[in-house]
Amino acid sequence: MDSASHIGDRGPFKKTNRSAFENFLRAKYEMYTGAVRVASYPYFLTLEASDVCQLRCPTCVTGIENEVRRKKSGALFVLRSNRTKLSTDLYDRLLSEMGDYLFLLLFYNFGEPLLNSQLPRLVARAHALGIETDINTNLSLRLSDQYIEDLLASGVDYIQASIDGFTQGSYETHRVGGNIELVKENLGRLVEARDRMGLDTSIGYNMLVFSFNEHEVDDARVFAEELGIKFNTRDAFTHNPDWLPSYRKNEPSKPAPDLITMPPEMNGVLVTGETTYREGETNQQWSPLPPADPAQPPRCSWHYGYSAISAGGSVAPCCGLPTEQHDFGKVDSRATFADVWNNELYQKSRADFAGRQAEVPDRSPTVCGKCPLSPFMYHLYSLHDFKVIAQFDRAIGEAAPELDHAFDLLCQARYGIPKSNIVPEGTRWAPTQMLEHQDAERTRAFVDFYEKSVLPA
Repeated sequence: MDSASHIGDRGPFKKTNRSAFENFLRAKYEMYTGAVRVASYPYFLTLEASDVCQLRCPTCVTGIENEVRRKKSGALFVLRSNRTKLSTDLYDRLLSEMGDYLFLLLFYNFGEPLLNSQLPRLVARAHALGIETDINTNLSLRLSDQYIEDLLASGVDYIQASIDGFTQGSYETHRVGGNIELVKENLGRLVEARDRMGLDTSIGYNMLVFSFNEHEVDDARVFAEELGIKFNTRDAFTHNPDWLPSYRKNEPSKPAPDLITMPPEMNGVLVTGETTYREGETNQQWSPLPPADPAQPPRCSWHYGYSAISAGGSVAPCCGLPTEQHDFGKVDSRATFADVWNNELYQKSRADFAGRQAEVPDRSPTVCGKCPLSPFMYHLYSLHDFKVIAQFDRAIGEAAPELDHAFDLLCQARYGIPKSNIVPEGTRWAPTQMLEHQDAERTRAFVDFYEKSVLPA
């Protein structure tokens, strides 16, 4: 799972239809007001191209399940009994219902997307609808030249390769069952085909840093630079203290934000992909909401703007809960996404987070009411929001005065700056001062204007 390391790489989103921006504003309004039943659809979607993976990574639920099945010993460990690959029929039904509203589609979560032979066709349909597409892959599998060319020709925007090492010995410690030489070969083939085809697909080498591979970071970086691709390091989620790299050896098992060691460049500025920032001597967690009432839990974007759907059509509460017993419903021949999106479980969860339990008949909490995840997860992809705003300004802007003013008020509430300050800087987009501002009064101004001038239409 990747928290969007490439935010801002290639400018705003590509969507141009007015309904997408209207839906985005409606979702923000419904989140800010704590709506229990919603009229908006998600604008960012995690959709598994494949629930299946060929590796046995010990920090991944799918990898752990694979290892238990391989050994055929101990208690049966099954998080998802119907592991499959996304069918074109289910995908077409989902896009027919949601495609007009989606700005971003991530084809991965707990599986290996490239195992789905139909992935190029899936990406191509999303691309035709102006949806930005992202694939995160372990790349440790045999790929034909035709598959690589079809995938690149589909219009995919990002291919992120998760490669936790540079030599086989270190790499296979975490990527169990993988082949580092095959991965490197596939990376080179992807880059060669991309350049030969004259495309600008962003390709990346992502490396989780552990004690057993930290000495290889520089070699991996040089390799990526020589290929002409992006190289990113990340801190891994691990419960094994022996696996912590040297710079994390004194880290508590569950570090509080103030105890996380931040690099110097985080001091007061946004670093791409982070939702933590430095304020004086203290690390702060950023949220796109104004400060919450201490008596109420914060809102969660997974109830309004995001969704996570398995390859078989099951809708999970968020991308961080892989167990099928926690699913909120399933999209199939009997139920649309809208049927699930406003079912009893979703309404109860929204009511729990908004402190409005009296509005739902059954007040027993869902898994969201007992959320086991960090608040970081609540707004995991919210740093992409500025790309929606920038694209609205480019595609529609003053041609829709009410929407234009609503977006400006949203910028004031979220970032403390007018919409005009979200401007291009070369080939990147800079969300200036986007972390420090969470203004309750300006949020109220957005809500009031939306109710008065946008909602009636």
